[in-house]
Parts: sequence; C-alpha cells; structure tokens
Amino acid sequence: MSKLKYLLVYTLPLITAFAFTNDGAWSWATVIYAFGILPILDHVFRPNTQNLSPQAAQSALASWFYDLVLYLVFPVQIAFTFYFILVVAKSDLSTANLIGKTLSMGTMASVLAINVAHEIGHRPGKSNKFISKALYASVLYSHFYEEHNYGHHRNVATIDDPATARRGEWFYLFVFRSIIFGWIGAFKYEKTRLNRLGKSAFSFKNEVLIWQLLQLLILVVIGGLISLKVLGLFMLSSLMSVVILEAINYIEHYGLTRNKVSEFRYEKVNPTHSWNANYVLGRAILFELTRHSDHHETPSKPFQILESPGGTPELPTGYPGMILLSLVPPLFFAVMNKRLDKWCKTS
Repeated sequence: MSKLKYLLVYTLPLITAFAFTNDGAWSWATVIYAFGILPILDHVFRPNTQNLSPQAAQSALASWFYDLVLYLVFPVQIAFTFYFILVVAKSDLSTANLIGKTLSMGTMASVLAINVAHEIGHRPGKSNKFISKALYASVLYSHFYEEHNYGHHRNVATIDDPATARRGEWFYLFVFRSIIFGWIGAFKYEKTRLNRLGKSAFSFKNEVLIWQLLQLLILVVIGGLISLKVLGLFMLSSLMSVVILEAINYIEHYGLTRNKVSEFRYEKVNPTHSWNANYVLGRAILFELTRHSDHHETPSKPFQILESPGGTPELPTGYPGMILLSLVPPLFFAVMNKRLDKWCKTS
C-alpha cells in the first residue's frame, strides 16, 4: 500500500460522526467498526513484513505528507471532544444511545488521542511535548507521558514495569495494576527529575502535577457549566480510551522478560522483548505501532520508517482481535502461552 494508507486513521472520526448523528445500533458504530469489522479485515488482507529500502526510507523521512497526516489528528481530536460534549448534553437521548455514543468516542480517542500522543511524544521539542500532553489530557491521562517515556521504555519486560503483563496475568488485574502503578510511577519520575535540578516536587515546576490540575479544571468546567450527566459520560469515554490503551500494553509485551546480567542491571532491550503484528490495516490506522520491536529498539524513530526486524514474537492476529481475545483470559492463555513457550525455547 502507498503512503495514502495512513489516511485510514480518519475513518475513525468519520464513523464516529456517523455514530453521533444516528441513534439505535448506529450509536455504537465506532465500536462495531473497531472490534467487529477490523478484526475480520485483518485476515482478509495478508500481513506484510516488507520493509522500506534505505532509499525509500530517506524519501519518507524527507516527505511532509507523513507529518501532515499525523499532526492534523490533533485539531480533529480536540474538535471531536467538544462535539461529543454537545451531543451528549442533549436531553432527549436514551440511555442506550448515550452509552453507544460515549463508547464510540472513547474508541476513537484511544487512537486519535492516545496513540497519536504516543508517537508525537517521542519526538524532540517543547511543542511536540505540549501537543502530546494535550492529547493525553483530552482523555484524562496526561501522566502517561512521563510513565511511558521515562519508565516503560527503561523497564519494559521486567518486574519493574507495570505496563508489562506477566505470564498468566489476567487482563482485568493487569489493567488495575498498570493504571495505579503507572500513575504512581509518573510522579516518581518527575520527582526524581526535579530533585536532580534542586527543585521541590511540590511546585509549579512539576509537570505531572500541573497537567493533573488542568485535567481537574476540565472536569470542574464540564460538571459545573454543563451538567453532572455530561461529566460522567466524559469520564466514561475517557475510561474507554484508557482501557483500550492498557489492553494494547497488555498484548505488546505479554510474558516476555529480559534477563538480569548483574544484581542491578538487565540485558539491553532488543527486538525479542515485544510482540509484533504486521497486519496492514492495523499498521496503517495505528501509525505502525504494531511494529513494536523496532519502536522499542529506537523509540525516536518516526513511524513511517519502522521496520519488521524478523525473528521476533508474532501475534496471531491484529491488535483489535487480540484485545477481544484478552477479554477471555483462559482462551487468551491457551493461544498465547503456546507461542510464548515456543519463543522461550529459542531464546
């Protein structure tokens, strides 16, 4: 597929707009698309492990197209956040319609807010940092910037990383653990940064704290100026996005571990410490997040030149299908533990 494949990310807001303007089952359109249609299409189109040639990679890095597609998501996500609030503020919507539209918003935002914030957040510069955190804040998860960039990438595939699922760990317990300890970790990393600069962690220099206060302000404005109902639906939508994020965390490193090379140090992160998926639709819509091994080896590498290194653990289906599978832990273990056993025997 050509570079135009990355425009597929905009199918999500298009379908979400359809969900917002229609009732009944159509209110759930984005959920149906993401977890009904995409898992099927992942197996209609064959996985593609082909990498760009060095010349093509240089051309991709020089092209403005990829940045345009990526950064345009930012205003779309912010606009849809306001759009969602206006839609669910209507008094004539049934509970089923409200829930459908809310979960459709949450499903869309898991990609437009969180996944895009993740990609931009690995790029240098204060403006990229601001955009990333603003996108995270639109789903009340701004602390993920610190936890992911300074914690997960350092501790991945070890017991120290709350975002790495242990073998046999149920998805539901993992989500609870990852959220709680990820939030704690973000404050810990920010406190360490400030202490190194000789500054107090309890000050306006604490970016985690400041963004938490901004998120609280968002909630106060929605609840105070609009209604508690809309506040609750906004929080539910954000929770949906967060749960999808944590489901992706769950499947990306499930059961994979790094060996200790000394009492205080683990082996270097390498491509064998992430599960990969080369299904073409997921690659396009998620800006190549599913080529996760290469991302962990070089976190700053732009999405358009991420590679499939080969010789890495491979998921049996794309991310949407794997998320559904994770909801049934015994079935997930039956599928994944066999693959994990085969991989561990070769490592």
